[in-house]
Amino acid sequence: MIRCTKFRAFEKNTLKGFADFELTRLGLIIRDCPFHRKNDREWIGFPARSYEAKDGTIAWQPLVEFAEGAAEARRQFQEQAVAAIPQFVDEQNAEVAP
Repeated sequence: MIRCTKFRAFEKNTLKGFADFELTRLGLIIRDCPFHRKNDREWIGFPARSYEAKDGTIAWQPLVEFAEGAAEARRQFQEQAVAAIPQFVDEQNAEVAP
């Protein structure tokens, strides 16, 4: 199970915000995952760090990634993580409501 433990909205192009996820069975937390939406498609990226490429442009190096051949694990992560964000937001809004 994947649980969203934090969400920070930040809109720029397809980027809609950043989320922290707890992979409960593993006891693993992945912080600052970008959440994207374009048309009807939503997806989660993994955290990455920027660096200057040889040509002077800014490039990104992923800090976490799925192993080659882990297509089913990737699909399950995407499905569960995307679903966890609105659940977290709804819970936070319910706590704030009078």
